[in-house]
Amino acid sequence: MSLPTDVPSPDLSIEQIELLISTFEAEISAAKELLHFMITYANAGGRDFESYERILDHLARSGMKITMAGRGVIDPALPGKATDIISTLPTEAGSEEDRYGNSR
Repeated sequence: MSLPTDVPSPDLSIEQIELLISTFEAEISAAKELLHFMITYANAGGRDFESYERILDHLARSGMKITMAGRGVIDPALPGKATDIISTLPTEAGSEEDRYGNSR
């Protein structure tokens, strides 16, 4: 089995490089805004679990977009592979109590 990096690939075009850069810039900017919001919220005394859960979810999504953009250059079939895997997951998430237990 060969890894995607073992397969010779053509050089990237300037358009591909510009797309990568703009994607990373946009996602890093969004993540910075979320982090700034979280800091502001914490400094204002915010302690609400659901608010932090939402912020962290958005940060995780941003991180996944960055990962997918970077890996997409190495393995262009990756988004399709990810979609195939995700489509096999259950469609309904458990209750909050199922996910986090009674530890709160």
